Amino acid sequence: MLSALPPIFRIVLLAVVGAIVGALLNRAIYAWPYFRKRAISPWLPADPNALPRRWSDFIPILGWFGLRREHKIHGSGFWVRPLLIEIVWLVGLPWFYFWQLAGGLTGGLLVPEPVGWPSFIETWFVAHATLIALMFIATFIDFDERTIPDYITIPGTIFALLISAGCPWFRLPEVTTNLAGQVLEPIHFTSGSPLPNWHHDQLGLWIALAIFTCWILALLPKVCTLRYGIGRGLWIMVGSCLRPARKTACPIRCQQRRPEPMTLALLVLWLGGFFAIVFSKQSLPPLHWDSLFGSMVGLAFGGGMIWSIRILGRYAMQKEAMGFGDVTLMAMIGAFLGWQAALLTLPFAAFAALLIVVVCFLVTKESELAFGPYLCLGCTILLFCWSSIWPIMSQQFFFMGPWMFLILLAALILMPILLILIQWIKSIFLNEEEAA
Repeated sequence: MLSALPPIFRIVLLAVVGAIVGALLNRAIYAWPYFRKRAISPWLPADPNALPRRWSDFIPILGWFGLRREHKIHGSGFWVRPLLIEIVWLVGLPWFYFWQLAGGLTGGLLVPEPVGWPSFIETWFVAHATLIALMFIATFIDFDERTIPDYITIPGTIFALLISAGCPWFRLPEVTTNLAGQVLEPIHFTSGSPLPNWHHDQLGLWIALAIFTCWILALLPKVCTLRYGIGRGLWIMVGSCLRPARKTACPIRCQQRRPEPMTLALLVLWLGGFFAIVFSKQSLPPLHWDSLFGSMVGLAFGGGMIWSIRILGRYAMQKEAMGFGDVTLMAMIGAFLGWQAALLTLPFAAFAALLIVVVCFLVTKESELAFGPYLCLGCTILLFCWSSIWPIMSQQFFFMGPWMFLILLAALILMPILLILIQWIKSIFLNEEEAA
């Protein structure tokens, strides 16, 4: 346990772990893309045209100076980005731990370090460092090929649900004041308003199971279309989940139909998750169910919010506004941090993306970009500014309870109008430039 070690040993240990984590992230960044897998990391099989790997190539950070010899294969300066990623994690992981230890998440309120595992600080540290690591992988893969693989978001979401059920104090903290002074509590799905009890009844269980089932259905590899009507569209969707294998031993037309491996894996995941949620509801203490239910609501809200924007943007702009990877990414963020944090992430992400889009449009006339990295950036900003943002937002916004969802619904209704207006303004500028 880290709290039992002297500070200098903590720094050294976390720095070594950070360098190793950075090396593993580089491996994932180049091994997990759907379309552009590249043999850059020394932990991947070397390119056939490359010289054999040396033992020194596997040393984090230092190994990249030797791997520069492969610049003719991967391009000049290919080693700079992975080198910087490993340096960031070597320095950043110890800093992140001591930032939390100094009250970074609690606004300066120091949390005592109890003897025994886990403490508040160590639980926050493990959970949030894992989230940041997953967002690192998603960011650079999205930059490289504008996709966010399910290898990142599905395990990340499952990890968030498991830790929320096992360690309810991993949730973002809320500092409240009562007669005893300042009290530290994890936020819940109605933070800003009193916590109700209805989710402890069977209704809460059914809602959690419905959210998990909808998430699995959304992840299934399928074709969705209404071109041939609702009935035919549903038949096509089911058939695309159970498409026939490309190769079969049957020499005649009677082909053997086998489900997609992804479909089978998701079915097993759904069965395991179904029984795990029922067990959690029946067996875990109420505080643990509060935490798990809050993660389920965050999953539904984060993914549903981006999915709604994706659908509305597609119909308003007549083209793909966001990829489905952005939906699963925000669902993962909501499962980790809660629906309140997922909602607050979006303005930071939109503002950062807007600045980049304006600059790129002025310089290159390119107005399209991958939005996933900016969702990750917005989430990171929110995490580090949580102690300043949450007290204000909880008092001036989240206290409205159910009325807030009506405001969000109105904003979603107005969004297509705004997107159509943006398209109209952009078309005017483009036509003026072409005429000139």
